[in-house]
Amino acid sequence: MQTATAAALVTVMLSAWLAGLAAAAGGLIAWWEGSAETEGKREFVHGVVAFGGGVLVAAVAFALTPLGLEVLSAPVLGTVFVAGGLVFCAPHARMQRHWTPALGAVLGFAAAMVGKQMLG
Repeated sequence: MQTATAAALVTVMLSAWLAGLAAAAGGLIAWWEGSAETEGKREFVHGVVAFGGGVLVAAVAFALTPLGLEVLSAPVLGTVFVAGGLVFCAPHARMQRHWTPALGAVLGFAAAMVGKQMLG
């Protein structure tokens, strides 16, 4: 059992290290890429970041939902979760004067939910 735990720890550490390297490589590529800073490019990057944020929120939701269901009923938990999303998205959308970034987060969350359901 001890060997399996150590192997799992090494796997997690290597995965985290590779993810960090990927982030650094992406930053270097963006720095070297050097294309003109256009509105379209800013919107694309903003959408990608929002999508990633939605996936992150979905991961947290999947981790915390079982704990929430121990305390709240499913309809109450769902209502509170949706209300929290609206409280988060509404001010952001108002500041940005459009729903593109918030929509990206919603789509990222939806994609993660669908992926989770497909994988079981």
